[in-house]
Amino acid sequence: MRKVFILAAVAGLAMVSCVKEEVHNAVSEQKDVKIAFESPLLYDNVTTRSNLHGEFSTTEYPTSEDFVIFAAQHTGNFAGWPAANAANLPINSVEDGLCPFNKMKLSYVSTFDAWVPSYEEDGKVKYYYWPDGKKLSFSAMSPADLDNGATYSYGPTGLNIENYVNPDVEGQYDLLFAKRTTNKTAADMVQSADYYSGIPITFQHALSSLHFSIAKDNIDQDVCLKGITVKNVKNTGNFVEGINETLGFDYTVGTNVNPSWVVDDASKTDYVSFDYSGTGKGMEFPVTPRYVSDVYKDLADKTGYYSKSLLVVPQEIGDDTKLVIEYTVDGASKSKEYNLKGLSTLSEADGGIAGGKVGVVNKWEIGHRYVYRLHYSSSSQIKDIIFFSPSVEGWKYVQVINIQL
Repeated sequence: MRKVFILAAVAGLAMVSCVKEEVHNAVSEQKDVKIAFESPLLYDNVTTRSNLHGEFSTTEYPTSEDFVIFAAQHTGNFAGWPAANAANLPINSVEDGLCPFNKMKLSYVSTFDAWVPSYEEDGKVKYYYWPDGKKLSFSAMSPADLDNGATYSYGPTGLNIENYVNPDVEGQYDLLFAKRTTNKTAADMVQSADYYSGIPITFQHALSSLHFSIAKDNIDQDVCLKGITVKNVKNTGNFVEGINETLGFDYTVGTNVNPSWVVDDASKTDYVSFDYSGTGKGMEFPVTPRYVSDVYKDLADKTGYYSKSLLVVPQEIGDDTKLVIEYTVDGASKSKEYNLKGLSTLSEADGGIAGGKVGVVNKWEIGHRYVYRLHYSSSSQIKDIIFFSPSVEGWKYVQVINIQL
């Protein structure tokens, strides 16, 4: 069975014990059609709590994760999200407003191979079905539990998160918010005994991603990585999706939707992306550039190694935000510290991404992945240079950054 997010509808009928073999005519048999959601992740750099090494790469939402659904029903086309203080409708209500499963936490149910909202009545679990003569609109947030005292709400301006504290590296997860999906009815659904069509929920990244890769020239010198630490990173803030309904309901980022963070400048922490505390040489630089986390996965003996990609709250990079690299060359220890603010980018001719422009990087932006490439060379022109090459998988590309040792 295709993995989808199964919601139900609002008419309050119990799900039948077995699904009919024939495909439903959704228009004439509306009350029998369950609401289904497919949620391909918009980008492939997603980290879940259960992921151990680096970011989770998939276009399917992992069954180990929960999400929160926001749901509203209305007569006619979507004309604005109900006010945040609107009361949830009773199960059998025909009124317009927030659905009874609004803000419900959905978990994967193996028997349905899906995420299923439900309620209990007379000691029995029951499900939701499409409301007769109504349209439904949706959004979502993942994960369902934000931890660290953060709170969230959803209303006309979209998702709002207050007092979000980005966890330490071991507890990090991708914070996702979904584009609105509006004006859905049972007519959008097709289902049979082993298939459910899905209304897509498209998740977007609310955080920034930092990755590190390593490489060296084809030289005899033995270059090994010992540590990567990013210091003085702001880790607390409030997120606003920034929907302006007066400009329309088509959800166009940069027009009527402008997600942003207000970051607490006083909240700072250090994130350790890589650490080797063993008695050996450490992680050897390969000739072909590779992610540090990928090299870590290939190590036969990981004793003494620690490797994680980083997720950070989007922010202006501070004057005191530092990148500390510890490594060895032929056994000799070296430690370098760099200011991350205002680093120059390179053109395509100098190793940047095609079409890129020369500039500087002064901030980490929402939904961007920055790949910092540590490149060691012993050539006479670029001896002892470490290259940092931010790129992104998401909304736009950032070009290569060079730092000389």
